[in-house]
Amino acid sequence: MAELPREIMDNIFSRLPVKLLLRFRCVSKLWCNIIDDPCLANMHRTQAGDEEPLVLLLLGFHDRIEMSSLYELEDNRGVLRPITSNKQPLLNLESKETENGIEQYYLQSFCKGLLCISSLSKVILSNPLRKESLILPPVTLEYKSMPNFESYGLGFDTSTNMYKAVHVFYKEIDFDTMRYKLGTRVYSLGSTSWREISSIPSYPIWKPIYVNEAIHWITDTRFEIDNLKGKIVSFDIGKEEFQLTPHPADIHIGSFHPCYLINLRGDLAIVESQSCSASVVIWVLKNWNTKQWVKEFSLYIAAPSMYLGNSYISSACPSESGLIFKDGGTSTVAHYNLGSDEVEWYKICKLTGSKRMDLLQVFSFKGSLISLKSYGKLM
Repeated sequence: MAELPREIMDNIFSRLPVKLLLRFRCVSKLWCNIIDDPCLANMHRTQAGDEEPLVLLLLGFHDRIEMSSLYELEDNRGVLRPITSNKQPLLNLESKETENGIEQYYLQSFCKGLLCISSLSKVILSNPLRKESLILPPVTLEYKSMPNFESYGLGFDTSTNMYKAVHVFYKEIDFDTMRYKLGTRVYSLGSTSWREISSIPSYPIWKPIYVNEAIHWITDTRFEIDNLKGKIVSFDIGKEEFQLTPHPADIHIGSFHPCYLINLRGDLAIVESQSCSASVVIWVLKNWNTKQWVKEFSLYIAAPSMYLGNSYISSACPSESGLIFKDGGTSTVAHYNLGSDEVEWYKICKLTGSKRMDLLQVFSFKGSLISLKSYGKLM
C-alpha cells in the first residue's frame, strides 16, 4: 500500500473510522505522517456523516481526589461498560481545591470531534480519541461562584475551516428584580485571546447544540419565565450574530415538561418529555427559513424505573439507529430504535470511586482526526 499514490491513500483513509485510523498510526512512519496531516483531517471531516457515533460517559469520581473521567461505552449483555485502553479512560481531569470549593468540570458543548469543557478557572478543548487537551486563554468570570450562569458553545465555521468557541456570560445580575445584562465573547482556535463582540442573545440561555453551522440554546427559564416560552437562541458561526428561532406552536414548556435540543440526522430537533408519563415527542425543524417544525416521532418509553420517585429524562442524544435517553434518577439509559419502534434498557456499571452514578453524563459523539498540538501546549 506504500506504493499507492498519495491521493489514493488519502481517499481511502478519509473513509475509515477515526478510531481505526489512529490505531494505524503505529503501522509505519509514512502512515503516521499521512494520518496526522491536517489535510486528511479536513477531508475526513467532510465524510463524518458516515462515521458511526460513539456513546461516551463523563463521570465525576469522589475518592481520595476529585476526578472527572471520560469513557467510551459498549454493550455487554445489557450492561454498558467502559472501554479502556491499558485501563485508562479517554480523558482524566483532576480537580483542585479553590476558594470556592472543589473545582468541578462541566461538559459545555461538542462539535466535529472536539469537546468544550469548563471549570471555574479554565476552559478546555479536547480531542478525546487522540487524548489531547488544550487549555484556552483565560476569560474573566463576573460570577465565579456560579458556573451555571456561564455558557459555552462550540461550533465550526466552514467558510474558514476554523473551530470557534462562544462564551455567553452575565455582566450584571440583580437577583431581587431578576434583571440582567449579557455579554458575548468569541475565541477562534489558534488565536491568543477571546474577543468581545457586540451581538448578544436577546434572552438568557441554557445548554447548547451545534447544528447546520449554528449553535442553538434552549432559553433559561430561571429568568422571565413567561416571556421565554417558545424561544430558541441561535448563533450563526460565520456571521457571529444571534437570532431567535420559535418553538413549535403545540409544544409544552415548563418544569414538568423538560425539553432538550439534539442534532437528529443533520436537523435541529427538540425532545419534549413529560415527567408524569413515559411519553416523548420529537419535533424536527424541517425548513430553517420558514421555521417549519414537524412532529416526527411520538414515543412511549416504559420501564419499571422510569418516572418513579425522582426519575426523569435528564438528557437525550442520537445513536446510529435511534435515540438514547438518560434516566436522571438512576444510572440507566434507554435506546429507542426509530426503525423498529423497540426500546432496550441498559444499566451502566458502577465504577470504583464513583458515589453518584445518577449524576453522570451520557452523550453520543463523532470523532475527528484533528490534532491540537499545533495550537498550543497540551495539558
